Amino acid sequence: MAKILDKNKKYRFTNDAYVALVVAHIVLGIFVNQIAAFSKLYFIIVTVFFVYKVSTVAKHRIKNWVLFGCAYIVAAEALFRMTDGGIFYEFSKYFVILLMLLGIAADGVSSRSYPYFLYLILLIPSIIVASQTLGANFNFRTSIAFALSGPVTLGVAALYCVDKRLTFDGLMQVVTVMIFPIVAMTTHLFLYNPSVRDVLVGTASSFAT
Repeated sequence: MAKILDKNKKYRFTNDAYVALVVAHIVLGIFVNQIAAFSKLYFIIVTVFFVYKVSTVAKHRIKNWVLFGCAYIVAAEALFRMTDGGIFYEFSKYFVILLMLLGIAADGVSSRSYPYFLYLILLIPSIIVASQTLGANFNFRTSIAFALSGPVTLGVAALYCVDKRLTFDGLMQVVTVMIFPIVAMTTHLFLYNPSVRDVLVGTASSFAT
């Protein structure tokens, strides 16, 4: 994957690395469909790979790999959910936050990002109010983390991305990274598609089947 994302090479959909990665993800989709436990292995490899790249890549490339990792895990989220490959349901949001925090630690934030600091700080009172309102029924994981994971992810992503410039070629690379897990998911769904009759006349779905 690093080869196709080399910033010194102009982006092309037709280069050999792109075709090889598309084929590799078709194979991954077949494995996910045929081997129940493979989805978890796929999930572990993806998360470890992107954390490693963000942690070890040269400083001027950190921004790119943070975006690549976030794009990949977001595009792969539906596949991991439907195949029970992720650790838990909302993991992709936490992973995006992790990569963004790694990027912030290594690359810093813009002086113009203070509105997003304020946005994140203003989320804190909701935790206090919820803990007092729910009382004995309060559970941080289900009552707070689940509800606020989206807004916090948005805030942390905005905090990091302010003033991070992205060229058109860079944007196309991010889109390319999103294509690969979609290819794997499409392959899985093609092989695992439920009966069209059941879907049209009943309540069956690809998740339920």
